[in-house]
Amino acid sequence: MESSWEAVLSVVASVTQILGVDVMALILLVNKLLCLSSCRAECAKLKERVTELEALNQLSAGGDPHVQSVIDDANDAVDAYNGSSVFRVIWSSRRLESEMVQKRRRVKLCVSGLIHAGVAASWATPQP
Repeated sequence: MESSWEAVLSVVASVTQILGVDVMALILLVNKLLCLSSCRAECAKLKERVTELEALNQLSAGGDPHVQSVIDDANDAVDAYNGSSVFRVIWSSRRLESEMVQKRRRVKLCVSGLIHAGVAASWATPQP
């Protein structure tokens, strides 16, 4: 069994030497490829939260311009990720993921703010 692994590693080492790729570059590339799935998941979560926020913002009286700017910013991030080339996504996946997490947190804060504002308004309205 050990000899088959040695053979595989030998072939990989030969190919990387021919291509001029060192081990660190291969490790970094594999790491970035593994980040793609988490970046895709963050993009999907962000889109889901933005959809919720859009619905809540439409229900509020006239919509809040600050909330609309958060919605537009998050939609731009989702569109940029979906329209990105594979090369850009691979090489900037960690940064894209952290940006989407930050934007999702802002959207989540807006959602909870609109919900609390709606609850407060319903409590303040006298019941017949």
